[in-house]
Amino acid sequence: MKKSLFWVYRDISFGHDIILTRLDSDDCLHKDWIKNMPTMLNGYSAICEKAYVYNGQELADWNPQTCPQTFAVRIKEHHFYNPRDFYTFWYRYRSHEDANKVFMPLVHPNRFLMLIHGNQISSTWDHPFRGKIIEDKSILKGFGIVC
Repeated sequence: MKKSLFWVYRDISFGHDIILTRLDSDDCLHKDWIKNMPTMLNGYSAICEKAYVYNGQELADWNPQTCPQTFAVRIKEHHFYNPRDFYTFWYRYRSHEDANKVFMPLVHPNRFLMLIHGNQISSTWDHPFRGKIIEDKSILKGFGIVC
């Protein structure tokens, strides 16, 4: 920890639990994400069961059939900063798809927004998880996108 986490520990260590959020670079969280975070105990996760998908022009519902890629998990501070404890905490986690099996899931009230760009494997506009088109794009303002 002396080399890799010293500055993080110095700046954010307050004797509290830490909420780790898994967020892909092409996803967005709603501005009220933290405000609406469910009360979580150590080892619990906040899962967004649904999302929106936006391709720069069209907005639609996104209904994943597995645990989505955006979730948060609460971890004790000493587990976070101790590599051996951190490994023990995470050792069964392999992918976001099993986060709701490894950690006790709580449904987060907000959705996340997945952005479509380029030709990727799982985030394509014509994916089977895409639901109905949403005409009212004012939803995007909550994610910091103004149309």
